[in-house]
Formats: sequence, structure tokens, C-alpha cells
Amino acid sequence: MTCAIIGRTYSTTRGKGLSHFNVTLERTRRLSASTLDFRFRRDDGETVSFEPGQFFRFTFTDDDGEFERSYSLCNYDESETPTSALDLVVSWVDGGRASKLLFSGAPNISARVTGPYGRLLIPAQLPRRLFLVATSVGIAPYMPMLARLATPLARGEVQVYFLFGARGPD
Repeated sequence: MTCAIIGRTYSTTRGKGLSHFNVTLERTRRLSASTLDFRFRRDDGETVSFEPGQFFRFTFTDDDGEFERSYSLCNYDESETPTSALDLVVSWVDGGRASKLLFSGAPNISARVTGPYGRLLIPAQLPRRLFLVATSVGIAPYMPMLARLATPLARGEVQVYFLFGARGPD
């Protein structure tokens, strides 16, 4: 029986198939005391093209100037595919510059976005067992993967094991 383990990867698809576009914050939802769900929308209305597990680099501007953060997309609602939305799940980081900006509740936060990057992807040939390991990367990259695996799971073609490491109860 074959199996695969998907975990953190640092490889990127630099220069290959990258998009550059602007987004604006459309919605914020609280998921827990320290975690929010943010929906950004492409300003040009074009479709966001990515494979589940890939990430994008967001360039924000605050009072101190521009800064960059990378986020995996958590677009898991298959009814919205294709979409111009980029869904992020972000946990508060004490002293974090992006946390301060995003959690401020300011309307219409905007960013420049580049991507997709990364190879944290579902294998093209599905193994019988698939282990998804999430620690510092969080659950965001795995949500769209699970949506894509729904049919093979329902057919019994693959078993998925999700291992999640948390810093604390929040």
C-alpha cells in the first residue's frame, strides 16, 4: 500500500505562471478569539488561478511603509470556483505588523499580490493513504485540498489523515 505525506515546503514556482494584481478586503469573520477569516477580492475582477496548497505574497502598506507577508489561500467553497476572491485564515501574532493592520477592523484594506508560489500540492497520482501535516503553516492550505479530495474520499479511493499541531487551545 502506498502513502504520501504532505507537509511544509519552501520550494516556489518563481517566475513560472506568476500573476501580479491588486486586492481589497471585502469581508472579515471571527473564527476564534485569536483567528479571523479575511476575504480579499481582486480589483480587476479576474479569476484567481492556483492549485490547492499554494500561497501568495501580499504587500501591504501601513504608517511605516510597505511590508510583505505570505499567505496560503483557504478558498474551500467549491461553489465559488472559479472566483476572484482570496480567502485567508490568519491568527493573531503578538507584535505582528500584519496582525496589527488586519485585525484593526479598518475597512477596505488593500494589497498588491503576487503568486501563486509553492509546491505543497496533492500528488497527481493519489496514493491509497495521504497524510496532511499542519503545524506552523496552519490549516489554510489544506482546506481547498480537502474540497478537491471530496470525490475520491467518497469513493473510498483514498484515506486522508490530518495531523494538526497547535500552540495552545486558541
